[in-house]
Amino acid sequence: MKSKQYVKKYDLGQGVNFNHNEFIADMVFDFMSMIEWEELRGEFNLGKFDQVVTQMRDKWEGINNKTLGILPEKLWKYFYATVVVELKSEKFPELEKQRQDILNMNNRELERVLSNQGISVSIGFGFNVAWDRQWGQAHDLNNRFVFIALREAERRKMKRQNQEAEELQKRAAQWKKEKEARRNFWEGYGHTSGDSSFFGGILSGILKGMSAPIKALDTLNISEDATEDDVKKAYRKLSLKHHPDKGGNQQKFIELTEAKNKCLAYVSNR
Repeated sequence: MKSKQYVKKYDLGQGVNFNHNEFIADMVFDFMSMIEWEELRGEFNLGKFDQVVTQMRDKWEGINNKTLGILPEKLWKYFYATVVVELKSEKFPELEKQRQDILNMNNRELERVLSNQGISVSIGFGFNVAWDRQWGQAHDLNNRFVFIALREAERRKMKRQNQEAEELQKRAAQWKKEKEARRNFWEGYGHTSGDSSFFGGILSGILKGMSAPIKALDTLNISEDATEDDVKKAYRKLSLKHHPDKGGNQQKFIELTEAKNKCLAYVSNR
């Protein structure tokens, strides 16, 4: 969607009371559709990924400019940390080495890494970290290595404070489950990013209970009781006309892809 469409859909000109989950869900649809377009054009790399992230940030600023800056900045930080960082890790597995290097650090080494970036964290007892402020600093740096380091520091701090080994095991099991679901998704769905397993997995909390995307259903010419296969078949048929390999129209392809992603999300969470 364009900036003005966000403003109109959520009545952002009327105040700050709007559904944050649905807003972020629309941001996810936009982001995933643009990523899919770049993938289909070929030679997809980290630079192009970051360009799409910049385009999403520009769209965010465009919305803010049209509404006197009512969007809470922490909402963008949430989108960046839960969607952008996770997807970048999936798309560029070579970056996993950075994560492993951080995980192998002891507490003092981890604190020193963050301190060198101007972020003060104490993982030991007796010091409460203002995580909102620290994550704000990390976002300003826009450095994935710092994001991973801060995330690990937060995890260790929580472990030491609560001394809940059982909870730590649950989180590790959940992370493994989500990673496996995403791996199955990438292997099972081919070159496209949107799939019901993605929307029903790490984003289920955001999308739970979403209303039927009437416009998206109409775009694909399918009904509200359509299945996942129905959505995919309708999308494949329509997207052939606008596929980049056939000189298709980029905006139309992105609109179709966004409609497909919204329908898949609805099917997996209804």
